[in-house]
Amino acid sequence: MRRRYDTSQIPLHNQQICAILQDELRGQSALYGRRLTYPRLKQLGVPVAQNRMYEQVRELDPDGVTSRQFARQNIPRGEHQVAGPNRVMSVDGHHKLTMYGFEVHAGIDAYSRYITWIHVGISTRTAVAVLRSYLDHLSEHRTLPYTIRSDRGTETHMMANAHCQLHQELNPDTAWSDHYWYGTSTANQRIESWWRHMSKGQTIAWKVCI
Repeated sequence: MRRRYDTSQIPLHNQQICAILQDELRGQSALYGRRLTYPRLKQLGVPVAQNRMYEQVRELDPDGVTSRQFARQNIPRGEHQVAGPNRVMSVDGHHKLTMYGFEVHAGIDAYSRYITWIHVGISTRTAVAVLRSYLDHLSEHRTLPYTIRSDRGTETHMMANAHCQLHQELNPDTAWSDHYWYGTSTANQRIESWWRHMSKGQTIAWKVCI
């Protein structure tokens, strides 16, 4: 059975949706794109079909739609295979907001892309904060990641030492390189991919303002 509705009300409803979208596109929602804008409208209690909302977004923000499509097509993609969950934890820092006085560090499970922990703090205590965030994760989940992948930043040395010592308690003959991998931040694909999503959806506006 088809739902019956008054078609004469559609133009008025479109005008209301257009006004709401214009207000949202002036704020943080301008970075969301259509896939995140639709849940946002649902949170506001606005009844609208996805296709109608997509058409409105294309009309109101054609430059934004084009830029997001271009950015999505130019993301470098490489093959990255992980044996299973908790096998590799990718850890990295996001330093793009250092000019505001804080830095972001996080760990992500390279298999499931689950954010295992995240910390926002000042740089003078980052190494201690990263170690504490890692130990809090172990205490909460009661599981020890087999391998951690990070760069050689000064903020990861304490965490690397603690991680390898914990594995040596389980197996004294284990080597450092078996459970901790160093490499460049750009090659740390899982966490770098998440930074791109966070930047595109939330923090890019702050960087552009600078």
